Amino acid sequence: MTERADAHPEAGPTPAHSDDRARGMRLLRWVDALRPDAAGISRNFAAARGFSILMVVTSHYFSPSLLWVGSTVALFVFAFSSAHFTTEKYGTSVSIGRFWKSKFERLGWRLLTIAVFLAVVFLGQGESGMLTWQTLVAVTGLSGFLTWFGIPNPSPYGMGVWFLTLLLIFYAAYPLLARGLARPGGPLVGAVIAVTTGIVLEWTVPMGHMLWMTAGAFVLGVCWVLAGWAASPARTASLIVLAVCTIAAGYTIGAAYRSELNIIGLFALSLACVQALFVVPLPRVVLTIGAWLGVRSLEIYLIHTYLFVGSEHFGPAVGYLASVAIVIPSAWALHALASAWRLGSGRGAVSRVAS
Repeated sequence: MTERADAHPEAGPTPAHSDDRARGMRLLRWVDALRPDAAGISRNFAAARGFSILMVVTSHYFSPSLLWVGSTVALFVFAFSSAHFTTEKYGTSVSIGRFWKSKFERLGWRLLTIAVFLAVVFLGQGESGMLTWQTLVAVTGLSGFLTWFGIPNPSPYGMGVWFLTLLLIFYAAYPLLARGLARPGGPLVGAVIAVTTGIVLEWTVPMGHMLWMTAGAFVLGVCWVLAGWAASPARTASLIVLAVCTIAAGYTIGAAYRSELNIIGLFALSLACVQALFVVPLPRVVLTIGAWLGVRSLEIYLIHTYLFVGSEHFGPAVGYLASVAIVIPSAWALHALASAWRLGSGRGAVSRVAS
């Protein structure tokens, strides 16, 4: 009597199982073929920086709304990409003085140009409080300290720009941070500390915005480059599943710990977006527009809240589009002017940076 073939599973996979495995292998090869190379990854992150700032602008215009989630993820991606680019460019043996000098030269003219522009805006609006010591703190990008320590700010400068302060802290700490993380096991230890500390501090010392999580993103960006870690579609999908499950749990079985679970979910979602930029090639038009916005991200970030058009008479959609139509060209002009002053070549410099 002949036994059925499926009576002994150890005899080998069935044709159906073999077909599923073959399809899975073909899918993996297809995904790997789409994976961007090193240059493509850099272009992805350059574009992500631009759209991250646009997400922040959108979130601020429609505040309060659930768009704050997108803004939180966007700032995490921006912080990670800034650290990623900085580490790739400067490495771990950078001279502290030379590094700080390069950052001061790159940012100084831009901050000065923006400060002068906003002074004109404030004078036109009849704002008060410009001649206060808080103005000096704000125009140098350090108004985040006023926010974090609860110091009143009568100056019109420095509205909601804590992220710039955090970026400047990263630049100040980078030479020593990179050297410390470059030691054996440093990237792994640094990444674990960044994630766990970020989550715990968000739980215990909330600041009204995701300060600690964003700070952790800077450290993770350095660790990633130094360790040479690789992303994968499977890991990206796993992080998305973790984010969905933890956030869903906070609204169902874990309502008592909703805030804590939401923070874990936001961390996982932000990491998933970072991972995706390593494995998913972005369309050329997205890369082009995002990179253009990214180059002017500082100007967009610092001026956008002051140039918003109210939605009382036009409705929120028209008001938002009008605001973007004012902010983006203004940022372009300010960036071009600052670049011209820095390069010291007048109209020729403007024509180069305008392209």
